[in-house]
Amino acid sequence: MKKAFFSLIIIIFFFSCTEKKKQTERMEDSTGVVVPEPAKVEICIHGELPSVLDTIAFPPIVKKKRDSRTELYLLPNKDSLTVKFGTCESPSYEYTYSTARYNRGPEELKFYYGAVSSFYLMMGKQHNAVSYLHDDVISASKLYLLQNKWVELNHPIPFSSQGRKWTYTFEELRMEGQRRVLVWSVK
Repeated sequence: MKKAFFSLIIIIFFFSCTEKKKQTERMEDSTGVVVPEPAKVEICIHGELPSVLDTIAFPPIVKKKRDSRTELYLLPNKDSLTVKFGTCESPSYEYTYSTARYNRGPEELKFYYGAVSSFYLMMGKQHNAVSYLHDDVISASKLYLLQNKWVELNHPIPFSSQGRKWTYTFEELRMEGQRRVLVWSVK
């Protein structure tokens, strides 16, 4: 009895799978068109990450490019800012700022932490969708600088903003000719 019941279940399962496959094949054969699978839509609970600079609020800033994951800005004094956005599942910003305004060496890392804070102060004045995040990065950076005599690269500084936990990490400082390139992230 158990063997018969088990065999019946297997036969039903086999034919139902075969029947679904045949229905799909018949549907494609009868129309003559192969219907592609529907595109997967990424639904993001955080929404699309907003632009970090408002070019209307700061007319000298020119947005050169925006695609789904990158923005490039040309700033006054021939500075540039590239912002790479994280994914839907992991919202983040990675900033690469290139400037010739600072003539200090990479050994003066504390100065450059301050420079990043100044940059955020400038961005925070525009009151856009991420200005709250800028203010919180500034506060976290100031606290880190006050609490630590020596600062270092790749040291994640934790902070909270709008009920979400983030980390701010100054990742790289390099020289490219007379230009300083600062790379930091907020994740």
